Amino acid sequence: MTTDVRTMLLSADNHIVEPPDLWTARANADYLERVPRLVKGDDYDWWCVEGSQSMGSIGNTTQAGDRYTSEEPHKMTAKGRWESVRPGAYDPHESVADMEYDGVFGGAIFPTAGVGGIWRIEDTGLLNVVCSLYNEWIADFCKPYPDRLKGVAMLNLDNVEDGVRELYRAHELGLTAALITVYPKHERQYHNPEYEPLWAAAHELGMPLCLHSGSHRDGVPMDQFNDEDPNNPLGVMYCTQQYRVMRSIASMIWSKVFERYPGLKVASVENNAGWAPHFLYMMDLHHRDRGMLWPRFKNDMTPSDFFHRNVFLSFQEDWQAVRERDLIGVGNLMWGSDYPHTEGTWPDSKRVIDEIFSEVPDDEVRLMTHDNVAKVFGFN
Repeated sequence: MTTDVRTMLLSADNHIVEPPDLWTARANADYLERVPRLVKGDDYDWWCVEGSQSMGSIGNTTQAGDRYTSEEPHKMTAKGRWESVRPGAYDPHESVADMEYDGVFGGAIFPTAGVGGIWRIEDTGLLNVVCSLYNEWIADFCKPYPDRLKGVAMLNLDNVEDGVRELYRAHELGLTAALITVYPKHERQYHNPEYEPLWAAAHELGMPLCLHSGSHRDGVPMDQFNDEDPNNPLGVMYCTQQYRVMRSIASMIWSKVFERYPGLKVASVENNAGWAPHFLYMMDLHHRDRGMLWPRFKNDMTPSDFFHRNVFLSFQEDWQAVRERDLIGVGNLMWGSDYPHTEGTWPDSKRVIDEIFSEVPDDEVRLMTHDNVAKVFGFN
């Protein structure tokens, strides 16, 4: 792999870490005591909402890069203090400096609390406010570097009309894409006709819709949530998270969303991609052998045709996805660093990329580490 290929890196999955006062500094009096805030506990800092309900610890945002230097990375804690968060997680100038140190030119910017505990907020009005205030903050964060920082809005779709209005507002704020729940509540999956205005608006605006791991709306209710609950083990969730995104993508494909909106882009973010070949095989198999159970697609299109045209998958170190890239689609894969999270590749992204792409031709490396990300998130 040549040096100039490695120096054109774009990340499909970067994050900020929400400042402790992001919401309290912006909320009006009606919501001031209800919006998320960071609380200093005896042992670690944690997010709470509705005054005292836990959204989980500050967790994996305080040890960027430590897994490469720790002699016993399995003993690293999921707890931490705000003071240990890298300034690049909340200061755009430091963020760009950290990317440059890592050999990355630009990134799509996602929230952190906003892809976790926030989606357990049950009150729709409060969640709308949380999303709206975050979108204003992230738009300001990206303004100094519009060519390098591509902010992703948060959308609550409990009421689709509310979500569509916020999508238009996010577009006016200069945000590039929108994060929607990776998995709605069971009775409101994405094949439901109620989402039609969302597909139409995203298609019209050219704004990709992102399904980020952890953002499921069917999670444990806030008043029951405990990130150390043995009945809700995080290990089980993390190693099966692809279930939710497969279900949502399949709902869109089979309900003909991409037939009606051929230019709509949907990105699976931080769900890895090695699961995709079997998923595509199973969709096409049922389309071929059980076609009598559902209407056919126009122009003899198959489910995998829509996937290869409209769906994109990000990954960090998924060597299996790289090995199976011909089945998944080289044009559908996007590398992301997950900066500044503990499990991310910063500051060792160049070495990681050299390893997982060691036997991949340069033109394909450029697609997966640059061109596809640029296409989806609007980098020049």
